[in-house]
Amino acid sequence: MEKFVGSWQCTASENLEEYLKAMGLGFAMRQVASKTKPKQIITILEDGRIRIEMHSMKNIEFSFRLGEEFVDKTNPLGKVLKNMITFNDGQMIANFEEEGGELKGTNIRELISDSEMVLIHDVRVKPGAPEVIAKRYFKKL
Repeated sequence: MEKFVGSWQCTASENLEEYLKAMGLGFAMRQVASKTKPKQIITILEDGRIRIEMHSMKNIEFSFRLGEEFVDKTNPLGKVLKNMITFNDGQMIANFEEEGGELKGTNIRELISDSEMVLIHDVRVKPGAPEVIAKRYFKKL
């Protein structure tokens, strides 16, 4: 987990606009989000919780304990998402589900090297619907 700690700058994205569309983000926001290169800061707090800060068109910050469910109301979608983040085989895996809705997905942070990370987003809007997958690549600052 310690290798994820630090500041990361997005360098490239793949299929992000389609992913954001599947997530329900409007056209204008998708256009802006697709063009931004956000910064993420991952820290381990003194009490053992992990904090992730994302800085782009909207700054987002949340903290959690691995393996414990938490509710996210700060996401750019304006939806209430139940999340659980685990660490397994060198991957930080976040599973989320819309509270009272059909939106489900996973965000996987995986190190490509000590200085490169890929964030793989996948979402399924309805049961049985195809997954929409996007990738964002980050370089450690």
